[in-house]
Amino acid sequence: MACSVRGAGRTENLRPASTARRAGLSCGRWFCLVVCGLTLAVPVLPHSDAPPVPPPPPLPGEDIARVEPLRWSWLHWWEANRARFLVPPNQGDADQDRQGVDTAAVRERVIRALRDGLSDRAAEAREACALALGVAGADETADAIIQALVAEPSPRVRQRMLTALPMLDRADHVPPWLLEHEYATGYLRATAILGFAWVRPLDADSLRAIERFVGDNAFIANAAAEALCRHPATLPLNDIKRRVVNATSPWIAARLLHALGSVGDASTDRVLLDIAAGGETLERLAAWRLLQDIAKEKDAAARRLKAGGQPQQLADARLRWRTAHRRLVRLAPEPVRPDGLDPVPNAVDLDGLGNRTGIVTGIERLYQSRLRTAAALAVADRNPEGAVRTLLGIFDDHDDFARLPQCFAAVALGEIGDPAALPMLTRLTLGRHAGRDRLDLVTNDDAPQRGFAAVALGLYARPALTEQGPVDRAGFERALEVLHQRLADRRETPEVRAACVMALGLSGRSINLPRLKELTTQLDARRDLVLIGHTILARAMLGDRGVAADAEALLTADPHRDETTDLLARRAAVLAVGLSGAREGVPLLVWAWDQPYFVNREVILALSLGGALGVADDLIDRLQKAESQYERAFMAEALGQLFADERPTPLDRSLVGRDFTLRDGLLEDHRTLANVFLYRYLIPQFEEPWY
Repeated sequence: MACSVRGAGRTENLRPASTARRAGLSCGRWFCLVVCGLTLAVPVLPHSDAPPVPPPPPLPGEDIARVEPLRWSWLHWWEANRARFLVPPNQGDADQDRQGVDTAAVRERVIRALRDGLSDRAAEAREACALALGVAGADETADAIIQALVAEPSPRVRQRMLTALPMLDRADHVPPWLLEHEYATGYLRATAILGFAWVRPLDADSLRAIERFVGDNAFIANAAAEALCRHPATLPLNDIKRRVVNATSPWIAARLLHALGSVGDASTDRVLLDIAAGGETLERLAAWRLLQDIAKEKDAAARRLKAGGQPQQLADARLRWRTAHRRLVRLAPEPVRPDGLDPVPNAVDLDGLGNRTGIVTGIERLYQSRLRTAAALAVADRNPEGAVRTLLGIFDDHDDFARLPQCFAAVALGEIGDPAALPMLTRLTLGRHAGRDRLDLVTNDDAPQRGFAAVALGLYARPALTEQGPVDRAGFERALEVLHQRLADRRETPEVRAACVMALGLSGRSINLPRLKELTTQLDARRDLVLIGHTILARAMLGDRGVAADAEALLTADPHRDETTDLLARRAAVLAVGLSGAREGVPLLVWAWDQPYFVNREVILALSLGGALGVADDLIDRLQKAESQYERAFMAEALGQLFADERPTPLDRSLVGRDFTLRDGLLEDHRTLANVFLYRYLIPQFEEPWY
């Protein structure tokens, strides 16, 4: 795949239990699970360990290194936004897996077991139980979580409990406690403030209390800004506009622009449109001007260093660069994490990079492009008059730093669904195949905008929901035609072909099913592994309940040599089985718990999507009896997802519709909890540092 990712360790060669026994293989401990009348022998090793960590990317070795924009793939976008689209299709018949299951009684047993797990002897299990109660929306456990939090010795577990509490709908009880509690560290206080982003509704007293933190240190100020921006209707519109202009922090400015996408008026629309287009309003933002000033100082230092000179002169140049850079560092929402929490590399503070004495330029341009990206996302949310014209105009900029806004603009154009955008999205997807009118920026087959544009065509082809019912958008047949054309061309890049197949799934049009089924039989597992997995998932998204056999063939095959490619394919196949809701797929999902770490985590979501409540009692049993703390944590996570109160979950909403590429230490922990694969595997494998 062309998304700058590397493998991370060997993928185990696993087979279903019956096959493994026939082959004389030993996979360690097993436990028996009865599902749909079948007794399954399930090994428990892969989810009894901590997650694997890929190697860190190399640091620049030159004395003067210039940052280049990373090549973000539509695969990153999908991982961040998939919670919106993983909705089991309405099959028009009863859910076979729920027949005879008393949902209320099972949920009561689950909540009781998770509440008991708050006192588990292992920190991993305690934090997993707390988060599971939050995801499940177990409002009745708020007092139990508060009591456990007060007595909790581990800073990490306290942070997870503070993350879970605001997910509970106890607006009369939880917010006052969060504001009045005495926190041991600023990090825990910021976590509590950030939690107000999930509280519904946010009362006036809480609003005033949060506003007081906006002028505090950078980390807490960002937490307060994030919480307030999640409730834009509670702030005066003119106040939001004033803060957008005056905020020197690009992180806070981006948050405020996101808030303007939810509320506003005609003057708001003009502001957003001009910023997205890179107009004069962008240059009036205090954050943009600060970034510009810092960049000038750094460039001057780089020129002085490049010119050479006496040691003292070179040392002065490096000092000048660091002095300028610290102006940005002071604004970054980067926490000092308590003991027990995984360290996360700082987004912009380069002082701790060992003995490297060189300097880095170009970081500021990345954050300037993210201000445009935030405005483009806000424009898409509001869809004012002129939105499509502005988003199309972003593609006139051929600078490398415009790639990111262009990728998000393409998806926004697909979701808006204006026929005026269809020619552009078509040319982007076709690339060099578009003929004489092709765009310069996509003459390279590897241009990342092409995958985003393909996804956008799928979103464009979705029936638009109106008060009168679903309505077809003009020219949707052309969008589907282009997707099928690029998908059929085996000379096309694997990334674009996979984007096309997922776009057909996103289109929601079952007319694509016959061709996708035929494609499944034509693909070569040795070279088309990712395409096979996503084809199976696209079929499930379109309502195909018969994907289990094809998914099993993929999951039971020998792993691909490219571990990342193999993981992407297997994760897609697992989700497809859960999304199909087919009864015969449940035993396969239970067996898939023995797949590699990032695959068996998808089993948790897949079981939830399939409504497989029949596994709950066995999960409870393992939660209470498993010897491994990681095993008990895995079972708690599964139970929480199985009874998720809403989708997207509050954790998912830290990703969905947002700029997931923005390095943000404030949201890093929340986003990792929402999608550990994206933030602990895919992104860390960039060949260049992520700023």
